Amino acid sequence: MAAPPSSRGRHGRTVGTLGGGDDAGGAADGGSPPDSPPPSPPRPMEVKVRVFPNAFGQGKLLRLQADGNDTIGSVKAQIEGELEAMRGVDALPSALQRLIFLGEELRDSRTLADYQVSQERVLTEETLAAAATAAAAAQKEAQGDGDEEPKGDAEGGEEGEEGEEEADPEAEEAERLAAAALQLASTNAEIPLILHRKLEDKEEALEAVGLDGGALQRTAPELQVDKEVALAAVTQCGLALEHTNGFPVLRGDPEVVLAAVSQNGLALRFASDELRADAEVVTAAVEQDGRALEFAAEALHDDEEVVIAAVRQNGYALQWATPRLRADKEVVTEAVRQRGAALGYASTALRMRPDIQALAAESGWR
Repeated sequence: MAAPPSSRGRHGRTVGTLGGGDDAGGAADGGSPPDSPPPSPPRPMEVKVRVFPNAFGQGKLLRLQADGNDTIGSVKAQIEGELEAMRGVDALPSALQRLIFLGEELRDSRTLADYQVSQERVLTEETLAAAATAAAAAQKEAQGDGDEEPKGDAEGGEEGEEGEEEADPEAEEAERLAAAALQLASTNAEIPLILHRKLEDKEEALEAVGLDGGALQRTAPELQVDKEVALAAVTQCGLALEHTNGFPVLRGDPEVVLAAVSQNGLALRFASDELRADAEVVTAAVEQDGRALEFAAEALHDDEEVVIAAVRQNGYALQWATPRLRADKEVVTEAVRQRGAALGYASTALRMRPDIQALAAESGWR
C-alpha cells in the first residue's frame, strides 16, 4: 500500500505522514464525492528533544514538527537532518540515537502516539525553569521557617494558628511548582524526549555491559554484533540476549547462548531455533529456571531427562511436558516433590493415586 502524503518541517524535510489529500477520494471513484467525509488528519504538534550533553558536549534543544502517527524512526531521521543543518555540529546517525521518554527507550517501529507523546504532555522550558526556581525558593523558605518556629511558639500559639488558616496563593503556586520539579526529577524527564548517543567505544561498552547487561541495547550496531561485548552482556544479564535482535549469528552461537541461559534460563526464548532444539542448551536453561521448558523445541517437551531437570527446578514446568510424561510416575513425582500444586498438571490417573497425593500434601498442596 502506498504511503500517504507527508508533511514537512521547518527545513523542508519530511517529518511524518498525514491523512489522504483532498483529491484522494475523487481519484478513487472517478470524481464522485465520497459517501462520508475523509477522516481528519492527525493534529500536528511540536516535539521537543533535548540532546543529552554526552552527545555533543553541551545540551541542545531541538524543536520538531510531527504528529502522533510518526514513527520513532522517522523522528530520528528528522533529528539527524536538524543536526546536519546546525553549523559546526556533526550529524548523529539514526542508528546511533537513543530516544528516551519518561525513562523508557523508544523503539523505531512504534509511533509517538503509542508512547502517548502529545502536545499536552510537552513540558516547556519556561515551566521547568519556574519549577526549579520555585523548588529552590520553597526549600529555602522551609529552612527559614524552621529556624523561626521556636520563636513563634514562644510568642503565642493562637496568632500562629490564625495565620496558618489564611491561604497564600503565591505559596500554593510555589508548592505546586516545587512538586512538579520533584516529579520531573524522579522521572529524569527534563523534557519529553531525551536524546542520547549510543556507545561506540568498545572499552566503554564492555565496562557498561559488565555493570548492566541491558546496556547492550545502548551500544552502536557494530558493537551489538561483537561477540566479546555480547558475551560480557549476557554473562551479567542473560536476558540481554534479546538485544542481539537482528544479529542471528549471536543467537545461534552456542557459547553466547549457553552463557545467557546459565545466567537466566528464560533467555532461551531469544535463542535460535537450532539451539532451542539442543538438549545441552535446553538442559542448562531449565536447570537455571524450569519455566524455560516452555521455549524449548517441541521434541524436547517429550525428553524425559530434560523434563525431569525442569520439574526439579520448578514443579510447574510439568505443564509443558507432553501427555506421555505427565502420565509418567517418575516425572510427576519429581514435580510434586518440588511444588505440591504441580499435581494439577499430572494425568488423571496419577492425580488420583494416594501416594502421589500424600507427596503433594507434604510439599504444601491442599
